Amino acid sequence: MIAFLRANAAYRLREALSLCRANVLVTAGNREIPVMKRSAKAISAALPSAGPHILPGMQHGDLSMRHPDQYVQLLLHLTDK
Repeated sequence: MIAFLRANAAYRLREALSLCRANVLVTAGNREIPVMKRSAKAISAALPSAGPHILPGMQHGDLSMRHPDQYVQLLLHLTDK
């Protein structure tokens, strides 16, 4: 787990990400570890239409695993764009 967190903290987005034209949903729980929230914000800065959607009271994986109906609704909204 420590190696994973270090690798995540050292990761840098590629400039080419800003060329992406796909619909993207970026989510992070407000109870995520700080590095995950920073990653979500960095991705969203490169893809402004993507979010970030900061989800109150949620940790990593909570949206899809504990709130599947809300997760599906966000995905359906994403595919309607």
